Amino acid sequence: MEIFNIENKDAINITNCDEEPIHIPGSIQPHGYLLALHKKDLTVAFCSNNCPNLFGKPTTALLGAAIGSLITEEELTTLQTKLTEEKPDYSQPIVFTINGQECNVLVHMRGDWTVLEIEPFPDGRMNLPDLYSYTSNFVTHINQADTLQALCQAIAQQTRDITGYDRVMIYRFDDNYNGEVFAEALRDDLLPFLGHHYPHTDIPVQARQLYMLNMMRMIVDIDYAPVPIVTKNKDADNTQLDLSLSILRSVSSIHLEYLRNMGVKATLTISLIQDNKLWGMISCHHYTARNIPYFTRLSALLQGHFLTSQIRVREVQEEYKRWKQIENTLHTLQETINHSPNFVEEILGNKELLEMTDATGAIIGYNGLIESTGDVPKGAELDKMIAALRTAAKGQMYSTAKLKDIIALGSDYAGAIFIPLTEQDFIIWLKPEIVKHIYWAGNPTKAVEMDKGTSRLTPRKSFELYAEEVKDQSTPWSTPELRGAGELAYALQNQLLIKYAQENELRYKQMNAKLTHLNTELSTFNWISSHDLKEPLRKIQILISSITHSSREPQVNDKVTHTLTRIEQSARNMQTYVDDIALYSKVDTSGVPVPVDLNNVIERVLKTNGWNDDERYQFSIAKMPTVLGYKDQLELLFKNLFDNATKFSNGNVQISVDCKLANSDNSMAGNYYEISLTDNGIGFEHMYAEKIFLIFQRLHNRDKYPGSGIGLALCKKIMTNHNGDITARSTAGEGSVFKLYFPQDKTEN
Repeated sequence: MEIFNIENKDAINITNCDEEPIHIPGSIQPHGYLLALHKKDLTVAFCSNNCPNLFGKPTTALLGAAIGSLITEEELTTLQTKLTEEKPDYSQPIVFTINGQECNVLVHMRGDWTVLEIEPFPDGRMNLPDLYSYTSNFVTHINQADTLQALCQAIAQQTRDITGYDRVMIYRFDDNYNGEVFAEALRDDLLPFLGHHYPHTDIPVQARQLYMLNMMRMIVDIDYAPVPIVTKNKDADNTQLDLSLSILRSVSSIHLEYLRNMGVKATLTISLIQDNKLWGMISCHHYTARNIPYFTRLSALLQGHFLTSQIRVREVQEEYKRWKQIENTLHTLQETINHSPNFVEEILGNKELLEMTDATGAIIGYNGLIESTGDVPKGAELDKMIAALRTAAKGQMYSTAKLKDIIALGSDYAGAIFIPLTEQDFIIWLKPEIVKHIYWAGNPTKAVEMDKGTSRLTPRKSFELYAEEVKDQSTPWSTPELRGAGELAYALQNQLLIKYAQENELRYKQMNAKLTHLNTELSTFNWISSHDLKEPLRKIQILISSITHSSREPQVNDKVTHTLTRIEQSARNMQTYVDDIALYSKVDTSGVPVPVDLNNVIERVLKTNGWNDDERYQFSIAKMPTVLGYKDQLELLFKNLFDNATKFSNGNVQISVDCKLANSDNSMAGNYYEISLTDNGIGFEHMYAEKIFLIFQRLHNRDKYPGSGIGLALCKKIMTNHNGDITARSTAGEGSVFKLYFPQDKTEN
C-alpha cells in the first residue's frame, strides 16, 4: 500500500510569514504521536510517521485500522465515553498503556476527524499536581499583592517554581498588540527583560488567533526535526487536517529561527484571555531542551486561569481607587455649580478642576464668552484648537492623548478632552507633552534583517536594548478621569441650561409686557378706526354729496365737480379700508371652537349673497366634512373665496369645490381635509402665489377690480386660526385653484 505525506512544503520566508497557514502544517513535534480517526467508525485516516515506534506496527498496518485493534477494550470504552460526553473536557487527558508504555492521550474533534495526541510520560511516571498547595498559594498572593503588577510578579515566580524553566515572563499587550514584559522571574545569572517591549510583528495575526483557540503551547526543542503526517489517501493534503487545537502541532520555521536568534532552546506559552481578547501571555523560556509532563503543564495553565480571574478585578480596583479621589473633588465642584450664581468663574478659580483630570489647563465656552485657567493657547491659536476639537468631536465627548493628529500646537498641548455642553458651549481640559522612552528588545523598525551568509531576510538577530523616544503625546486619560470629566460637564450643562432658561424667561416677560402694551395700542387704534375715523369720513361724504347734488347750491363748473367726485371716491375707498382693518382685527381665536358642518356654511354663503339665483354663476359643490372651528369665520372664508372667483372672471363663472383626505402641500404633520376650490377666472402668474395672501396686496387695477386687497389675507388668517393652511396655484388666463387644509376632527374619527 502506498503512503502519502501531507506535510506542508510551501516555501515560507520572512516576507510572507504573515500569510503562513500555521494551523495546517501537516507535521508534528517528535516528542509525541498523532492519530486522526474517522468520526463515524474510529478507523485511522492519518497518523504521524513515528507511530510505528510506539505501536510496534508498520504505518501500512496502522492506516485504516480500527482504533479498537490498537488499544485495550477498557481503553476503547474510556475513549468512547469521552466522545459521547455532552461537554467533554479536552484539556484533561486519559491514560493509555501502549506496548507497556504509559501515555497521556489528549482527544479533540476537528472537522471530520477525531484527533488523538499521545505523549509518553517524560520520566515514565504520572505525577499529579498538588492543586491544594497551588490554590492556597494563589490566595496568599491575592491578599498580599497591592497592584496587578505585584500579583503578576507572584504568578511568574510560582509558575517558574512549578515548571522549572530558566525564565518566566508575563507579557501584557497594548491595543496594537505590542508586548511589554510586565513581570518576570528568572535564573540569577540571566539578564532581566522586565520592562522590555516587543513589536506586534513578533506575533503575527494568525498566531494570535491560535493562542485564542489553544491556550497552552509547548516547544520541547527548537532544533527538532518535524515528523510528517501520512495517509493512504493520495488526494489528501495538509489543508484537510486542521491542527488548530493540537498541542503537538509543528511550529513555523520562522518562529523557530526567531527563538534561535534569542538563544532560547525550549518554550511553554500560556494565553491570558480577558473579555474575549488576548490580554497577554505567560511565556516560559529555557536555554536547553526541556520536556515537562502534561500534568505539570496543566498546573502552569491553572496559574494562567488564576491570573485571568483577577486581571479585571485588579484593573477595576485600581480604577476605583482613582475614582474615589476624583469623586471627592467632583462633589465639591458640583456644589459650586449648583449653588453659586457665578459658578463658571468659581470652578475655573478652583485648582481641583485641573487636579481632577491631572490636567494643566481648562477652558469653558459659554454664552458667547471663553474663560480659562492654567496653561492654554491664546488668540488665534485658541480659536483654531477649539474649531479642530469641535470638528473631531462631532457633537460627542472626545478625548485624545495625541492632539497633533488633529492640530499641531507645540509641546505644551498634547492631550485634550472636549465635551460639548450646548450647540455652542463647551468645556476643554488640556495636558502637556510627556516625552516617553520605550525600551525595545531590538530595534522595532528592523524586525527583519539580511543574513550576510545566505543573502536572505531573517528575523532580527539582535535583541540588544533599543531606546525609542516618543514625543507629541500626553499621558493617557484614564477611565476615572474621563468619567469625572463627563459628570462635571453634565452638571455644568444642566446649570447653564437653567441659567439660559431663567434669562429667557425674563426676556419673554419683558417681551410680553411690550406686546401687551402694543396690543393695547392696537386695540385703541382699532377702536379709533371703527369710530373716530368713520365719523369724519361720513361727514366728508355728506358735504360733498350736498354740494354736487343740491339744487339750492349755485352751479359749479365741471372741473370743480370732477375734483369733488374724486374726493368723494377717495373717502369711500378710505371708508372701505377702515372697515376692512376693523374686520381683520376682529378675526381671532378668543371663542371656543365647535364642530361646524361646511355643507351648511357653503349653502348659507351662496344663499345670502344671491349666487344661487344668478344664472351667470355655476357652482359644483361636493360633499363637505365637519370641522372644528368658528362658524362666522368659516362663512367669511368661503364668502371671500367665492367673491374673489366671481370678481376676477371673464363673464360666465364656473366654480367647483371638492374634498379629499390628504397631507398639506407645506408638509404639515398629520391628516388633513384638502378642499379644492377651482375657478375659470383670469388667474395670475405663479410668482405671485404667496404675495396674494399678504394684507393690502393687489395684482390688478382698482378701477377695474374694486376692493382693498385684504380678502385673501383674511382667508389666510382664518385658516391659521383653524390650525390649517391655504395655498394657491394658477396660470394667467386659465383660472386658479385654491386649496384649504383643515385638520381632521379627532372626535369625528
